[in-house]
Amino acid sequence: MQKDDQIFVATGFKKWGMTTATMAALLLKDLILERESPYTLLFHPKRQRVVPQLKNLIRYNAKTAFELIKGKLKSVDEIGRLLPGEAITVKTEDGKYGIYKDNQNELWMVDITCPHLGCELSFNRAEQTWDCPCHGSRFKVTGEVVSGPAHCSLKPTKNHIHPNLF
Repeated sequence: MQKDDQIFVATGFKKWGMTTATMAALLLKDLILERESPYTLLFHPKRQRVVPQLKNLIRYNAKTAFELIKGKLKSVDEIGRLLPGEAITVKTEDGKYGIYKDNQNELWMVDITCPHLGCELSFNRAEQTWDCPCHGSRFKVTGEVVSGPAHCSLKPTKNHIHPNLF
């Protein structure tokens, strides 16, 4: 460390702030005290282990791209067969929608394009939420955000699928 290297910065924690901020604090403490740190090679910005990381980067982004374009589409006829607590996705000329039937037999229809980065949401039966497989956002069946990184609710929509459905 040179005398003019006195600025230490740790950023970009996002959703993992509790974990990575703690790790950054431990690393910065050791750097300031000019001690060896077991985390230096892992977090150093000039680390050269690009090839193994590149393989994981490609695999992760390929999975994200797959989830972005895949569709779990059902026919409109299946909407009438929905049981309470079930949901399906449908594709129309206007886009892809998720339809959920609650315990009062009311249907909730939302646009299932995640407002965060546009991935297609899937229904989580255990939690009764629409979940984003790309970045982890979760939404109530009515469209409100349960957890981010998405900040905007899903767009609720009126029935554009079949005039006699609901």
